[in-house]
Amino acid sequence: MRLYLHSALLALCATVDAPASASTVISRSFHSEALGRDWAYTIYLPTGYRHDAARIPVLYLLHGNNGDANDWLTQGHLQATADALIERKEIPPVAIVMPQGGTDWYVDRKEKMETAFFGDLLPEIETHYAVATQRGGRMIGGVSMGGFGALRYAMTQPELFCGALLLSPAIYPNEPPLASAARRVGVFGDRQFDPHV
Repeated sequence: MRLYLHSALLALCATVDAPASASTVISRSFHSEALGRDWAYTIYLPTGYRHDAARIPVLYLLHGNNGDANDWLTQGHLQATADALIERKEIPPVAIVMPQGGTDWYVDRKEKMETAFFGDLLPEIETHYAVATQRGGRMIGGVSMGGFGALRYAMTQPELFCGALLLSPAIYPNEPPLASAARRVGVFGDRQFDPHV
């Protein structure tokens, strides 16, 4: 996971020396109309972040299947990695949002996760934090199931994201293998896998 996060933030550095940190990591939840329940997310805010200052770029990071939003922190060491890269000016100060995605593959499957992402989470973040609200400052990435979600969102809503980062995405260059769960668990949203589509 650390390798994935490191690649996600910057593919240039081989080691990370963690500086003294004044960045903030906050876990919150809010009521999602689409999900009909409270929805949790974690957000990283860089050193010097102020809610009344200029808006900064935002990266939405989607976790993998059976994972947790905080895997980016506990396994990927996101805070120390981002702090070090920002301090060395290898990336600009950026907010990083990590929503709890469950096992819905970020589509409207068991719950309306895709609808909630666009209709509830983006407005929640853009209203409560000084983050970019335009395509040029909004990015998305993910690992495994989250890589699938990031690719789907970037392709279905290209006007919203300036970049997508796919880390070991749960996608196939051709058709999913016959034994793949992708054929039967509804990861294509409103329909089952159809090779013609």
